Amino acid sequence: KIRIWFTRRGDRLMRYKYHTVNIYETVPYLLQYYNISLDVLIQLNKYRYPHLITNPYMIFEGNILLIPTKESFEEE
Repeated sequence: KIRIWFTRRGDRLMRYKYHTVNIYETVPYLLQYYNISLDVLIQLNKYRYPHLITNPYMIFEGNILLIPTKESFEEE
């Protein structure tokens, strides 16, 4: 089940989805799979998981991460 979440950033409509971390998924894998930077991942998830600021590669099975969708970047 994928939930889409929208926000406005200036004149752009940003689209996000939630990703539940599965066993054996790593941060580098997610960055490559979703084609996003580590900074984006940290900025979107630092309030739910504040440890990402100091240890960005520490995720656990069951964590629910906010990920920007591809459409957010295609509008630029």
